[in-house]
Amino acid sequence: MDVRFTKHAEEKFTILRNHGVIVSRKNVVDVLADPDEIDRSRPSFIIV
Repeated sequence: MDVRFTKHAEEKFTILRNHGVIVSRKNVVDVLADPDEIDRSRPSFIIV
């Protein structure tokens, strides 16, 4: 799976880290690859 992080996403990693929440890019990719749940209630979005 090819995941590209937007500038906005990269900024969120910094903001979260500044608040003591450590989320790695690998964590995000792992969740996208194997989500606990998939919400398809909004037709134009797939939310994991």
